[in-house]
Amino acid sequence: MAAFADRPTCRVSLGAVFLARELHRLRKSLPLCVFSLFLFSFAFSALSGAPSQFAEAAMPKLSGEKLAELMQMDVKDIKERMLALFDLIDTNQDNTIDTEEAKEWSAKLKNAMHQHQVRMEFQAIDKDNDGKVSLSELEATYVDSLDQKQLEQHKKEVEQRFKTVDKDNDGLLDLSEIRILMDPGKDEGLMKIEIEEILNAQDKNGDRKITVTEFIETEGTGSLNDVEKTELEKEFKSYDLNADGAIDVEELQQIIKDPHSHEIRMLLEEFTKDLKDGKVGREQWEKEFESFAVSMLTDNGEVLRFPEDYSGIEFPFKTAVPQVDLDDEDKHDEL
Repeated sequence: MAAFADRPTCRVSLGAVFLARELHRLRKSLPLCVFSLFLFSFAFSALSGAPSQFAEAAMPKLSGEKLAELMQMDVKDIKERMLALFDLIDTNQDNTIDTEEAKEWSAKLKNAMHQHQVRMEFQAIDKDNDGKVSLSELEATYVDSLDQKQLEQHKKEVEQRFKTVDKDNDGLLDLSEIRILMDPGKDEGLMKIEIEEILNAQDKNGDRKITVTEFIETEGTGSLNDVEKTELEKEFKSYDLNADGAIDVEELQQIIKDPHSHEIRMLLEEFTKDLKDGKVGREQWEKEFESFAVSMLTDNGEVLRFPEDYSGIEFPFKTAVPQVDLDDEDKHDEL
C-alpha cells in the first residue's frame, strides 16, 4: 500500500466533488481528492472534461495466469474466494445471482468502502495526529493551484465547507464532521454549496438548468468525435431523470443524496448485458470466474484482495499477502 505522502495532488474544482473514476483501482494510493465519494463527479466537474468510462467497463477477458499476475494471488485461491463470494451475494440461496441481488451487494460494497475511505482520508488530513482537523490542515490537503486567482477561490471554497460542517463551532473537525464533509447529500448546507458550484460551472444561460448542449460544452475537451459525443449524450440522459431535456436542481439533489445509485445503475446495466435474463448461475460463475473476479461484484477484484477494508461485511477469507518479486517490485500492479 502506498503511503499517503506519496499521493499525487489533485487539482479539481471543489464543486466537482471529485473521486477518481477507477476508485477501486486507485484507492490504495490516492486520497479522495476533494470532498465526496460520488462518482457522478465526472459529469459535473468544471475541470474534468473527460467522457465517462462507465460505458467501457465491460468485464475483461482474462486468463487465469494473467489474473493471478495482476492480483498477486494464486489462481486456486482466487477461484475459492469467488465461490465463497457467490454464496454471500446469493442471499435467497437459489444458486443464481439476479439483478436485485447484484444491486444490493454492490450498494453494500460501496457503503462499506465509503466508511473506509472517510477514515483513511481523516488520517491523511490530520497531519499532527491529534484526532482533529484544522482549517490549515484541510487547506494543505485540498488547496493547490498554480494560478493565484484559482488558489484564492479554492481557499474560499474550502473555508466555506469547513465552517458549514463545523457543527460545534470549535474551529476543528472531528471524524463525524469529516463524514459530513465527505457526504454533502446528508447536509442541507453542503447540498446548496454543491448545487450552486455545479450550476456555476455548467449552466451557461443562468436558467438554473443544464441542457445537453451546456453539458457537452463543459464536459468535452477540444473537438469531439461522434463516438465521444454519443457517450456524453448517453451520460446526460442518465442524469436527466425525468427525460425533459435538462438536468434541474431537483435532479441534482437526487444524485447528490444518493451518489452510489447512479454509478451502480450504469455498472449493472453493463454487467448484465451479456447475461441471460440478467442472471448468473453458480455453474457460469465458476466457469467464468476470471471475468467475474474483476467485475462490479468484487469491486474490480479489491474485495478478493482486501476484504478487511470493507468494514461491516463478514468475509470467509482474509487479506491476501502478495508474493512480491524483489527484483521487480513494479509487478504489483493495481487492477
